[in-house]
Amino acid sequence: MSTYPPEQLLQLWKSEQIDSQMVIGHLLQHLVLQQTALKKMQVGLHHFQVDLDNLRVQCQLNSPGKKE
Repeated sequence: MSTYPPEQLLQLWKSEQIDSQMVIGHLLQHLVLQQTALKKMQVGLHHFQVDLDNLRVQCQLNSPGKKE
């Protein structure tokens, strides 16, 4: 998928080198890419939080002097 960066899109649109429909198409492509990246980061963050919680539990179970 080939698209112009947002800054270049603005300049092209201001100078009337591309029309509004073309700008909207490019912006939609950027939006889809951002949403996909955001979802991946959210999944990664969730996995990180689960791993961190598991590590905390393991550290508490293995800590010296812990009364059972």
